[in-house]
Amino acid sequence: MKFKMRKYDLFGYLFLLPWFIGIVAFVFYPLVTSMRWSLSNIRVTGRGVVADFIGPANYYTILTTEIIFMERIYSFLGRVILSVPIILVFSLIIAMMLNADIRFKGFFRMLFFLPVIISSGPVMDRLINQGATSLALMDQYAMFTIMENILPVFIADPIIYIFRQIIMILWFSGVQILIFLAALQKLDPALYEASSIDGASAWENFWKITLPILVPILFVTSIYTVISLAVFDSNPIIDTIRNVMFNANMGYGIASAMAWIYAASIFILVAICYLLFREKPEKQIKETKRLSTYKQYLNRESHARAQIKLSGKAAIR
Repeated sequence: MKFKMRKYDLFGYLFLLPWFIGIVAFVFYPLVTSMRWSLSNIRVTGRGVVADFIGPANYYTILTTEIIFMERIYSFLGRVILSVPIILVFSLIIAMMLNADIRFKGFFRMLFFLPVIISSGPVMDRLINQGATSLALMDQYAMFTIMENILPVFIADPIIYIFRQIIMILWFSGVQILIFLAALQKLDPALYEASSIDGASAWENFWKITLPILVPILFVTSIYTVISLAVFDSNPIIDTIRNVMFNANMGYGIASAMAWIYAASIFILVAICYLLFREKPEKQIKETKRLSTYKQYLNRESHARAQIKLSGKAAIR
């Protein structure tokens, strides 16, 4: 028996070996190299890349002199903080509509997932350049100009971004809709039946049953949304890092430091998502007890109904 267990373990590790090799070669090694370059002065010579360790000087240079890059980081944080709730709310609403008993359900699912397939970089660049992702009415009445003149820059920029790119933002909701839809289809109908017996409305069902159960799904979709917005092809921060990397005056060292600053900003957003949607153990225990109470109540009601039916049939006989 021990030989079989060792044999099965060996087969398991052999299947995992390509994944380990890929992680080490294409994730860990580039990360370590990028961190080392961000702390060095990189020179490309005939012998290859020469890295002279200079400590955090590259980070100090970026934080003190690269004002445009830091402004883009702040703008990115504000835009994502506004975009993620819009995408999640829109995705959840569409998923609940698609989960209802409607005709042509499969067609509508395909329709809302279609942007995920065609939203490549060149396609989105073409749409953005033609103004297809903004609300024409806002431009027509110069609403953006009014916002820029009245509101501070750090407030006006994210709001204007939302209105100018609202169509593109909603295009990011395809995968989230499918995730929410899969979660909604796994919900136990007995919970809603028990709440309807208690006289709960659809609105109360959503806030007391649906939304608490979907909290882990909200956490997953929020992280997915943040990452998808961060690595999108039309992201100006990625273009800035790419341009700095091939700049003779800056090079790979400054570009690597910029990349790590950008990664740190993304990590901050992920940490915010974790703090917002994490499940506390005591709250999870309380929800589990509440849901089990609902099921027990439903079982008692079903048993009582069955007894009434049997007694009625017996009286008729």
